[in-house]
Formats: sequence, structure tokens, C-alpha cells
Amino acid sequence: MMKKRRVFIGFVLAWLIWFLNSAITGRTGAIIDIYERGTLAWQSTIELVQAVGKCLYFWVNFTAPFIIDVGNLVSRLNATLTWRMRIMMTAFLSIVIGLYLIARQVVLHQEGVKRVAFQSSILIVAPSLWMGLAIIPNAELWLPTTLMLATSVYPCIQSARSFWTRDVEACGRWLRYWVVFPIVDACREALQEYQTGLFQQQQQQQQHAYDGGDGDVSDSAPPSDGTAIRDAQRILLIFTLWLQVWDGSLSF
Repeated sequence: MMKKRRVFIGFVLAWLIWFLNSAITGRTGAIIDIYERGTLAWQSTIELVQAVGKCLYFWVNFTAPFIIDVGNLVSRLNATLTWRMRIMMTAFLSIVIGLYLIARQVVLHQEGVKRVAFQSSILIVAPSLWMGLAIIPNAELWLPTTLMLATSVYPCIQSARSFWTRDVEACGRWLRYWVVFPIVDACREALQEYQTGLFQQQQQQQQHAYDGGDGDVSDSAPPSDGTAIRDAQRILLIFTLWLQVWDGSLSF
């Protein structure tokens, strides 16, 4: 463990020395250069993930076409549901899966009763948080920032702290969180983009009404008050808390 820590610190120091040398020796645009390199690395990672996903889809379509048919059926059914119905159904399925996993732990590991009891407490904490967050006004203002802090900033701080204090258990817990982090961050970004699009749509509707138009709104438009977005963000915040405090990543 100590050897790995020294290697990591040496790697970070080497990178910092390279960066400072690039900036001090008169190489202008060092920060822009690093940003461009990071952007290229991130874009290539996204392209790799998309390529792998496309490959898996076609192989499943070839070896198990019935799975694709079931997925298409679920997609068609999902299109008939409202946003609130989708969120509530997702929450219900999450609770059912959680109860199944808890029962499985009880059956397979009789000695883990305390852990099971601790995991079960989320069934009380989650609804309480749901109702508590619902009564806080102006959720559209603070929820996105809170999600960003809870999903990215706080885990970074705690991960660095665990690594620095050599807390093996905490390091393992945060490493498991970072495995699930891409899914959490993708959901957060999608909700943020959807909320931005909703705001722009509301602005366009108001401008159209001000100009004396008929206010053409498509049937597929989201609810004007953004209730579904706030509900989804609350669910994601509670899910993130479950991953971090209850070590929910072990369920994946």
C-alpha cells in the first residue's frame, strides 16, 4: 500500500513539475494546452464507450434477439407514461430490488444481521428525505448545485482524505462509488440539460404569448412547472446518498 502511494504521489509531483516548467519557461497557453489534452482524452473515452455499447447491442441482437424485442416493448410502454409515473415506477422498482438484495444477504450471510439492519434504514431515511426536500422552496435554484456538490465535489474531497489517512475501508467504499459515478453523472447532466431546455421553452412560450401568438405547445412537452425534473433530481440525490453512506455500490 505504501509503495503504491509513493508511486501515485511521484506521478502527481512529476505532472506538477511539468506544468510549472511549461508555464515558467514562457510557454504561453499551458493551461489551454492541458485543457485541450483533457478534452481530447475525454472525447476519445466517450467514443470508446459508444463503440463498445454499439458492439454489445449488435451482438445481443444477434445472439439473443428476444431481449431486444422485450426492450422495444418496454420502450413503447414507457412512451405512454407521464414523467411522474415513470419516476414513481422507478422508485418502486428500486425499493423492490433493495428488499430482494437485503433478503438475499440475510439468507446467505446470517452473521451480517447488523449490516442488513443498517441497510434497511434507507427505507425509512429515503421517504423522509423525499418529503423534507419537497418542502424546501425554490428547488430549481439549489437542487442542481447540490447535486453537483454531492456527486462530484464531496466524493473527491473524501476520496483524497481517505487516501491520505490510509483508511483502507473508506478507500474501498469510495472506489466502489467511482465505479458507479459515470452513471450518476450522466443522469445529472441529462437532467441539467433537460431543465435548461425546459427553461428555454418557457421563455419562448412567454415571448410568443407576448407577441400575440397562439402559444403552440407540442403534446410531448414536459410539464410547465418542471415538477418531473425536480422529482428526478431528488431521487438522484437520495440515490447518491445511498451509494455514499450506505455503500450501495456493493449491490452492483
